[in-house]
Amino acid sequence: MRMFPRHWRRFSLAIPFLMALLACSCGGTTTTVATVPQASATTSSGTPTTGTPAAGDTPAPATPIPASVTNCNQIGTFASAGAASAGSGFSDITFPADSFSVSAGNYSDTYAFTTYQFKLINACSNGANVGAIQSFFAARLTTGGWHTSTTFPFQGNPTRQCGDPYCWRNGSTPVRYVGLENVQTSGSVAVYTLRVSTAPAPSASMVVRQNTTLTGGANQTVSVSCQSNEQMLSGGFLAHNPGGDPPSNATFTPNASYPSAANTWTVRSGALGYALNLTAYALCLHANYSVGLQIAHNHISISSTQDSQANCGSGMTPTGGGFSIAPGGDLGAVESSLGLSNGWQVGFHTGSASTADVWAICATKNIHAFAQHLTPFNIGPNAIGQYAQACSGGTLTSGGYFASGYLNDYGSYPNGSATNWLTNVWNESLSTTFAASNAVLCNTLSPTF
Repeated sequence: MRMFPRHWRRFSLAIPFLMALLACSCGGTTTTVATVPQASATTSSGTPTTGTPAAGDTPAPATPIPASVTNCNQIGTFASAGAASAGSGFSDITFPADSFSVSAGNYSDTYAFTTYQFKLINACSNGANVGAIQSFFAARLTTGGWHTSTTFPFQGNPTRQCGDPYCWRNGSTPVRYVGLENVQTSGSVAVYTLRVSTAPAPSASMVVRQNTTLTGGANQTVSVSCQSNEQMLSGGFLAHNPGGDPPSNATFTPNASYPSAANTWTVRSGALGYALNLTAYALCLHANYSVGLQIAHNHISISSTQDSQANCGSGMTPTGGGFSIAPGGDLGAVESSLGLSNGWQVGFHTGSASTADVWAICATKNIHAFAQHLTPFNIGPNAIGQYAQACSGGTLTSGGYFASGYLNDYGSYPNGSATNWLTNVWNESLSTTFAASNAVLCNTLSPTF
């Protein structure tokens, strides 16, 4: 059985997705890390539904058709039109013989960080009717690498319903969509509109945002936020003694390191008997797609040593997590803070009753392949222990640290590359070597457009 003296403090912190760390300095600073590797955009297909595109989408203009038309050149719009073409980027789309087209305009729509490009093409085919046009495109597209799709990125949202059986998707890079709209017949000609759309190539980079404050008392807080075009995956902390590490006249007990808002990470100190640079880190994803982040938390009562969890919903992937302890709570140690396959777990140790919250940041889409790697390391008497761990190729990194014995935890944060997570602990025992562990959470970005 281990004993936990009142002056012993443990802090554990974990955060997903590792990036680059700036040198600690007062005031907010930012570092942008190299582009994040990710899997190719995913291909999907579906079963057609019926109906029409939802109201509010940019409408395809209806082409006026005179009665009893025998040739497309009798319609003003197509009087001088050239051979039908879907234009650049859509050369694999063919039209019925003796067809003509004109551009009806280009536009773009953005939804949840993703911008789709659109083109509207008005076309006319001689010797055709509504059924013939619908059958032609259904047959030619599905045999040319396209799949019938129940969705279409109306208003930039790829989850919007197509509304009828005439939307198709090609999952090659770049991902493309085609929608057949407004098919009309007069005499022996058919007039219709193709709405074609191109998804962006997936891109992502990580940004480390940090803010430092010089503290000198109990329950001091420091917060840092991602920008409005970024998504906060997690956060971290570092306590730095301006006179040199390790602290020589007190131990540092952070009693909070958690997502205080969707895009803000907050660190709160415990009892500090001297000046200390306390830094909060926010790990921010700058990407042209959303990972659908949600925050889960579990409010608990603590009266002894226990592990507590905050759980993500079914199908979600944890990207980070932390804890907050009620100010003034007599908590002897936060023994662990690390990711699980379905959320986040924090290990507490206390000698008296207190309350706390466990927090988890959960991705609902576009992040997959959860893996946790745990590595122990030893810290000699009266020494600093530090360990950096990485994920294997193509993944992002986070760390969930926990320790045992006479160990004071004063840092859990990203280092100077995009592949490692750093843990700092101090063994204040003058005679005994103790073990600590660094846990790394590895996920893969895999966007679907």
